[in-house]
Amino acid sequence: MSPCPTTLTRPPLAGAVVYADVTCPACYLASLRTDLLLGAGLEAPQWRFVEHRPSVRTAAITPDDETQAARKRELAAVLGTVRPGEPFADGALPHDVPRLLPSTGAAVTAYAEAANAGVGDVARRLLFGAYWLDGLDIGNLNLLRALLMGPLQHAVDQRHDRTRPRTEPAWRWRGPAEVVPWTGNVISICGGAITAAGERLVRSWRAERAALEAPACLTLVGADGEVLSGAAALDPLLLPDEHRAPVTTATPEHVEEPPLAAAG
Repeated sequence: MSPCPTTLTRPPLAGAVVYADVTCPACYLASLRTDLLLGAGLEAPQWRFVEHRPSVRTAAITPDDETQAARKRELAAVLGTVRPGEPFADGALPHDVPRLLPSTGAAVTAYAEAANAGVGDVARRLLFGAYWLDGLDIGNLNLLRALLMGPLQHAVDQRHDRTRPRTEPAWRWRGPAEVVPWTGNVISICGGAITAAGERLVRSWRAERAALEAPACLTLVGADGEVLSGAAALDPLLLPDEHRAPVTTATPEHVEEPPLAAAG
């Protein structure tokens, strides 16, 4: 008799794409899980940032009490999906929703430029951490520069061949295609892209996401074209059991959790 086939616990993520907005709690958990996969040397999806609800405003707003209460319920629902034994770093999970709700247009552009320079994962971590752990206004252009420029330039340097040191001074103009990796700057003084390639990425990601019939902010598109949205997009990003530490604490009693059908 032929042996029973092994049950697949996680679909392949090579070639999969995640569309996300920094202010979405489900997207933040997806980002944390992506980093666990990368840290374990496993396949992880590509990330593309989009504004979930595009707006002409550029300044952050303070949501009213009703809206903020709904955001707190959404965060609680997302945290309720965290599995025992997921090895997140201490303090990585937020305890509350940031009071500010920034415009994410500039953050999307900054991430696109970083991704085009090959250091998108660095920008992704910094942007999510700045908002969800520090409550910062990631739509503020001065903050974005202060947050991203140094780490991104360092990350680009790490990717270069260190046995071939640069021979040109850092201030020398190398053309628009090189300004991002050379300086680490990923946003113009007006909040737009630095390079034409970065602008093309922003536009293409926006068009691709708009073409998907997915109501929630977090959306995962598999290599086969399958579209998962909201809570359904979180499960494929789980670290496989063999890469998790064994759970030694007692299993808690079942607690009724808020629905997460359209989280994000």
